[in-house]
Amino acid sequence: MRRLALIICVLLLASCKNSEVLFGQGKIKSSSQSSIRLPIEIDRNLIFLPVEINGETYRFLFDSGAPMVVSKELREALEMKIVKRSQVRDSQGRAAYQNYVRMPSFKLGGEEFRDFVAVEADLKHSPLLNCLQFDGIVGANLMQFKYWEMNIRDSLLIMSADKTNWDFGGRSTLTIPFTLKTTRTPVIKLPISGYQVRSITFDTGSSGLLSLPKKSSQVLIDSLSPVFSRQGFLSGGLYGSVADTSDEYMVEFQFPDTTFSYPVEFDYSKNSRLLGMSFMRQFRVFIDYPSRQIKLIPISDYEQGEIWPLSPYYKDFIIVGQTNSLLDSAGLAGLALGDTIISCNDVDYSSPSKDDFCRIIEQFSAPGDSLKIEVKGKGLFTIFRKSAY
Repeated sequence: MRRLALIICVLLLASCKNSEVLFGQGKIKSSSQSSIRLPIEIDRNLIFLPVEINGETYRFLFDSGAPMVVSKELREALEMKIVKRSQVRDSQGRAAYQNYVRMPSFKLGGEEFRDFVAVEADLKHSPLLNCLQFDGIVGANLMQFKYWEMNIRDSLLIMSADKTNWDFGGRSTLTIPFTLKTTRTPVIKLPISGYQVRSITFDTGSSGLLSLPKKSSQVLIDSLSPVFSRQGFLSGGLYGSVADTSDEYMVEFQFPDTTFSYPVEFDYSKNSRLLGMSFMRQFRVFIDYPSRQIKLIPISDYEQGEIWPLSPYYKDFIIVGQTNSLLDSAGLAGLALGDTIISCNDVDYSSPSKDDFCRIIEQFSAPGDSLKIEVKGKGLFTIFRKSAY
């Protein structure tokens, strides 16, 4: 399934030098099981899992692109101790000062985790993140203590104390070495179009493809034509969204024993390099922190799916926040970024709240091939979900 037109990525970058010490802390009281199959939920191409604290269950995002994070509400309710305050930058390039807090002991899959440091964040500030309704992030500073197997297509996430249970089924694997950021986030390089593309964040908190900055990656696509384009609020970070334009190109990934083509997104304004879940869902993924390796087993050729020609965004009103290449071909050339959406499938959104925005996002995420929207000053439109290319 191709990613939704609405992309969420919650990359957090800690800028303070001694953050590396804090994010290296943590203890685990292991269970008798060498591997644990975790109960997870796939929501908008992201992985959410239950975390138990003081007998209560909370919804956390599984995000290798960030450290542990707790919501402002959860930090206050559990009276977590503040250990420092430092600047944190989100995936949109915006920065603000946040508290670092000491988490109480918590359980994940029955195992107990202690003495972990998390970043306190307002997860309701961004309209996009608010709609996901989660309480925190299981981040890379926890992930570093375990082995992980992930298959998003089969809703599979396995946490292991070692890799003796890993079964590659006799199939060859693509092995990608990685280094670590301060947050313990894996950073990789990939062989693309004859070049080694470096400094790519391996980010399960992004639901997108491989995303690269166009201005520094033009050499990869000089002889190619884009297959798809998007404009508007393409992703959401901790502090909100920044408008951008992106083009997608089919590029060649050249590993020693195999070559395959996948789409890569080239952003005009952003400088980040992210490998997201729409790419990872094409593989079984094994993350080996002790050996600093990621192993991939291809599941099948690239799975595209269908998307809408536009998606909504909230800025006091619900607006057309993103458009793409399907807009003109669908006979919707009269619609434009910033137009106000006042109803969707006969549900009134003329005086919307953030909760109303979440309801319209659910309508865009629900099964179905068409939606009827009313745009202020322009009338009714029927939009259809189609293949991007």
